[in-house]
Amino acid sequence: PRSIENYLRNLLPEGEAFEEMIQNTTISKSNTFGLIRKLGAETSGALSFRVPNSEPEETSFRAVPDDELIERLERNLAPLVYWDGKV
Repeated sequence: PRSIENYLRNLLPEGEAFEEMIQNTTISKSNTFGLIRKLGAETSGALSFRVPNSEPEETSFRAVPDDELIERLERNLAPLVYWDGKV
């Protein structure tokens, strides 16, 4: 139903972050269900979507030193949605 598609669409990034995210896929920006299937492990609503019976990807966190954060925020070449080579 349309209400489910709208809910899922709101879990995806918006604006420039959305455009940059879909540049790395072959999925149409209007294909909400395809985008959630491909990118659903990391939604903005803290929900994760994955294929049934699949193992969740292991997540990892690391402290970001102040100098790296400052350099990253000042850099205009790489979008902020990418960090450590990941979306």
